[in-house]
Amino acid sequence: MIKLVRILCAILFCAFTFLYLYLYQGDVLTVSQHVMSEGRTSYHVLIGAVLITVVLQLLQLAVAAIVPNLQYSHAATYLPSFVALGALTSIVPQGQHFHISGWAWFVPIFLLLFGFFVWLMRKLKIFPPRPEFTIRLIWVNLVTMVVGMLFVGLTGFGDEATHLRLRAARYAEQGDYKKIMQLGRKSQVADTLLTTLRIYALSQEGRLGDQLFSYPLCGGSQALLPRLQDADSLVRPAFADLYRHLGAYPHRRMQPMEYLDLLHQQKKANPAAHDYLLCGLLMDKRIDEFARRLPKFYAVNDSAPTLPKHYREALTLYMHQRSNPVLTYKDEVMEADYADMREMMKGNMKNATNVSRVRDTYKNTYWFYYFFTSANAFTQSVSREN
Repeated sequence: MIKLVRILCAILFCAFTFLYLYLYQGDVLTVSQHVMSEGRTSYHVLIGAVLITVVLQLLQLAVAAIVPNLQYSHAATYLPSFVALGALTSIVPQGQHFHISGWAWFVPIFLLLFGFFVWLMRKLKIFPPRPEFTIRLIWVNLVTMVVGMLFVGLTGFGDEATHLRLRAARYAEQGDYKKIMQLGRKSQVADTLLTTLRIYALSQEGRLGDQLFSYPLCGGSQALLPRLQDADSLVRPAFADLYRHLGAYPHRRMQPMEYLDLLHQQKKANPAAHDYLLCGLLMDKRIDEFARRLPKFYAVNDSAPTLPKHYREALTLYMHQRSNPVLTYKDEVMEADYADMREMMKGNMKNATNVSRVRDTYKNTYWFYYFFTSANAFTQSVSREN
């Protein structure tokens, strides 16, 4: 029975550690390795997960050899390995630097507690090898393993936006833009660089005007291009072809909308740059400028089925917002959907339940972005329509 418990604990630990490192923390460890080595070495997600799992299993064997009287609470010999795993994955990447999360003070306390536990087990021999203790033996070891896993989950780096961003950067470097589009579709978190990567992936797939506002966005038009502080980071290779994709490299540092305007003035802009410019205007809620510029790149009329979805939504909104529009546009389907959303918005929008009801139905539309990214935008738009 003791041998069976040892095998069970080893399988649980190795499976958990490998999957945790390979599927969840691989990209974070890649950044940590890059920062700590100043870019001289790289981390391979698969090989790293296997090696770390083997090393931590060897650490457990060493602990088991030192404290053989723990054989009836065998899972306790994995606790140092769990702590080491938590410490390794608690390194928080921040640009070109990193820091250890605040739980590190727990390590010396844990060592003292574990030493006391070892002494107690030697002294009391809590689990004598009697047959009637078989079920208790299994359950105590399983519970100990679960506690170790929970500890790793709580101490390891778990910022969802950072995990999504690092994985998106890896996919972009590999040229797998479809995976970026699928990444975090049901998540409500975002940061500026993750937004930049999503915009780039959607543009590469020709879906920017159709799907941009189906994601949580951060940063407005500033997120169209990578920020200066990201230029030398590990994600730089992900943007190696971005400016070529848009038409030309900038000769000096400039803001995204300034760069896109200059690109169009110099006649170097391509269709991808057109969508970048239009989506940047929509992200900044400059719908008047959007309506003025859209006809330069797309045919705008009542029978324009090729007009991207978010552009049709923006034009529908614009027609309701302005008494003297610069163009005329009407889409019966969009009109019906917009009227339905406005009807739902007649309730108290300070009530989280009402906002959630609108979000569940219209979260993938430009209208939801326009009305609900800030209270001021919502108030101003309602007053203009009424």
